Formats: sequence, C-alpha cells, structure tokens
Amino acid sequence: MLATSSSALAEPKRVTILLSNTDTYIQTANTLREGLTSRGHVCTTIRFGRHLDSDNPPAEAAGESQRTIEAVIASRPDLVVTIGSSATAVAVQVPLQLDVIYCLVPNALDRPSISEQCAERGRMTGIPADLAPEHQVEWIQQLTPQIRHLGVFHSPRSRRTVEALAAAAEKVGLAVSAIPAGRENFADAVQALTDRGCDGVLMVADAEIYQSANVQRLLLWGLRGRRPVWAFSPSIVRAGALAGLYVDNEAVAEQVIELVDRALSGENVFESPVIYTTRVHSAWNERTAELIGRSFPPRALAPVTTRYSPN
Repeated sequence: MLATSSSALAEPKRVTILLSNTDTYIQTANTLREGLTSRGHVCTTIRFGRHLDSDNPPAEAAGESQRTIEAVIASRPDLVVTIGSSATAVAVQVPLQLDVIYCLVPNALDRPSISEQCAERGRMTGIPADLAPEHQVEWIQQLTPQIRHLGVFHSPRSRRTVEALAAAAEKVGLAVSAIPAGRENFADAVQALTDRGCDGVLMVADAEIYQSANVQRLLLWGLRGRRPVWAFSPSIVRAGALAGLYVDNEAVAEQVIELVDRALSGENVFESPVIYTTRVHSAWNERTAELIGRSFPPRALAPVTTRYSPN
C-alpha cells in the first residue's frame, strides 16, 4: 500500500471574504475568490448593505451588523479577508480569535480596528488604499523639486494619515500645513492655503472633505494661482489636477492572495498592521501642466501610466 503524506490528508483551509455591497469591492472580491480557490482554499463570500459604510448608519444597521457577524461565525473560517473599512470594523467584532487580512481601507492609520486593536492583538494586517507617505513625498519632489510648502486638508477621520505625511515631508525638508477641513467650511480651508503661503496641495481620500463641488473649487484655486494639486484618483487628475498616485486594485488583490497563502501555511505575516503596496498607478494632466507652467523631468515621468492630453 502506498503511504499518504500528511499534507495530502490535510483539509483545505477555509477563507471568508467580507465586504460591503459596493461595485469596486465586488470586483476585488471576485479576483480574490478566483485566486484563492485556484490555490486550493475554500472560499465563502459575505456581503452586507452599503448603509454600514456610513459613520451615522440607520438604526437597522445594528441588526445587519449582528447578522453579518453570525454569518462569519457560521462560515467557520480559518482566516477572514476584508475589503474596505466597514468590513474590517465588522470583522474585529467577531467573538473569535480570527486572523484578519484587510485591503483597500482608506486612511488606515486613522482606523481604530487597524491602528489600535490590530497592534494589540497581533492578528491583523493588510494593504490599505493609501500609499506610503514617503513614496508620495518623494514623487512630488521628483516632479516638482521647486515645491517648498504643501497644504493638506484633513478631517478627524484622516488626521493621523496627514500627520504621517507631514513627518515624511519634514525628513526631506518639505513643509506641510495640515489644515482642518470639511464639506461645510471648505471655502475657509481653501483660503487658509493662500494665507499660509502653500505653493501646492496634496489631497488625501476623505469623504468628509471632498465631494464634486469642493474638488472643483480646489482645482480652480490651483489653476488661478498656477499651483499644483496632487490627487488620489485618476478621475480627479482628468478633471484638472496636475498629477496623482493611486493604488492598483488588481495588484492589491494579488498581494492579499500571497499574504493569505503565507498566513495559512503558518508564516507570521502579522508583525506590521499596515503594509503599503509598492505597485501603484500614476497619472498626470498635460493640459494642466501647460496652464500652470510646469514641466516634468523625463526620468520622473517614466512610471507614469496615464496621461491626459489637451483635446
């Protein structure tokens, strides 16, 4: 009789993918499920309503949150993968000592479920929607070495993220003004950019600050003053920001699959609660560069993946 190895007898690991019912997250979940299944893992996908993404969800959200927690428990996971901040916040409420690998969480340093609970429990890590502060600062300096003073808006939900950017900028001699901002006082925040002598703005993804009208107001400030606005999405670059870096969702999903594989094989991948991706996309707007009188060093343009040209 042929001997059977213990690895061949081992049951496949169970992975639960948790996300809100959002198109981008659903696409990422499909990529994760396909990749993890191809590696022999058994995947369960649990989705919940969009209203749990709100900081002030309706009363029925509590019931849905509890039902989601019960569904996670019923799936008997060896590990949970979460997509987005709401799913990550729900996962840490599950009364099991589960390992959690998250992805696409904006302003990860400001999320208690990551920055505090994760560090204490040592069972959570992941790849946020943010870029490494040092990476962003270095890229800005490469493209516009003449910039000396950046303004960065923040709300309470992005304060620590902006503090990390300011610390990274200080190391390379770049001043940062962290300016409190919100939807209602956005005009005052834009005026503060001028009052403090900022010669550029770096936007961070924060729904408490940016909506369509406020984005347009900021882009107009940059054009009128011939000052660069650095965006966090290609759509804002296309609308008139000078340039921007943003994560590649497909690449993030691939990195999460690798992390899950390593964790389920027994490797400790939870030493750091935040792992910034190095695989990013970039974009710049040639028309805006022309209007504000900027030209970029050719070597700095090498990684640019998208250019928006004048019509």
